[in-house]
Amino acid sequence: MKNKRNNKLLFDLYNFLERVILFLFRKILCLIGRTYCFIKGVEFGKNLRTHGIPLVAKHRDASIIIGDDVVLNSISRFNFAGINHRVILAAPAARSRIYIGQGSGLSGAVIHSRSSITIGRFVNIGANTMIYDHDFHPENHIERRGNVTSSSIKTCPIIIEDDAWIGANSIILKGVHIGKGAIIGAGSVVTKKIPAYTIWAGNPARFIKEIKEVTF
Repeated sequence: MKNKRNNKLLFDLYNFLERVILFLFRKILCLIGRTYCFIKGVEFGKNLRTHGIPLVAKHRDASIIIGDDVVLNSISRFNFAGINHRVILAAPAARSRIYIGQGSGLSGAVIHSRSSITIGRFVNIGANTMIYDHDFHPENHIERRGNVTSSSIKTCPIIIEDDAWIGANSIILKGVHIGKGAIIGAGSVVTKKIPAYTIWAGNPARFIKEIKEVTF
């Protein structure tokens, strides 16, 4: 019994020290992450939390705007879903626009825009989700052999409305509009419009069921 009691005390002490260290570590990471985003030309609101340093690639004329209380999580220690890499925000073209609304959270997600990607308020984007508003390469195989101009690549804006939830490892492709409160199952590939308050899953994503809208 005495050994059990001692082990419990040691366990509690370890947990307490770990929480203190993680709290301080998180504060330092947020300060470094916000400084990095500022230097890279990202506009952000109050209380941006960067757990780990995101990777930002931005054309000088592009815009990346982040609302209040957004979380960019790039470290598995703060999300045990299994993050494979840092959050990536890429806006490589002059017309690129990325907007992330208030209270949204991303874990190891890739947001890559040559046109426009708009993410609403309180959107949950699961670990390793990829959101692309373009094809990266042209359809013509001859064009793919050489230096490709951005005009050869198809693009179409993406909109994800408020309160949507995108499951881990999903892929959202160009032209997709995900409605308010919709849920995308983990590992899905979304290629078309998703109505509000519905669940879709699979490759390609298929309708599963409707869900009830909750009002306050």
